[in-house]
Amino acid sequence: MLQRTITYIFLLIMCFSCASDDPETAESACELVDCATVSLALQFVSSETGEDLLSNETFPVESLQIRNMQTNEAISFGVGTAGTERTIISLPTFVESSDLENYLITIPEIFEFGFSFSVEVIEDPCCLGNNYSNVAIDADNVQIENTEFGIYRLLF
Repeated sequence: MLQRTITYIFLLIMCFSCASDDPETAESACELVDCATVSLALQFVSSETGEDLLSNETFPVESLQIRNMQTNEAISFGVGTAGTERTIISLPTFVESSDLENYLITIPEIFEFGFSFSVEVIEDPCCLGNNYSNVAIDADNVQIENTEFGIYRLLF
């Protein structure tokens, strides 16, 4: 009986001493929301083997260039890895919607192709996000597919 009483007291102390994310105690409701902005992500993959062509160094990632065709500006992009076998290129998050973005993706002396898409900026009171549509490439020898994770695979 004494053990039960001690156990109940211990559980009560644990329950009432825990911090909570109570909307009434938060300074703003947005403090309670975790935002993960979505950016357009690309993976360069062999259509025959399924291998990642950046990870296996078929394509040198340090030579990759992405240029906005409308403004002729270089686009700074992120390079991330998922394990040792996948390299993901992520474009910056957009803050304004656009009906058509035209990019040129190149690795000099290896490939060059056009890449286009539309982006809609989604704003709720707490988070900014992007919805992409009309994603296409202009190349004879490259295909594109959207994975279930929102990564566009460029198949060479």
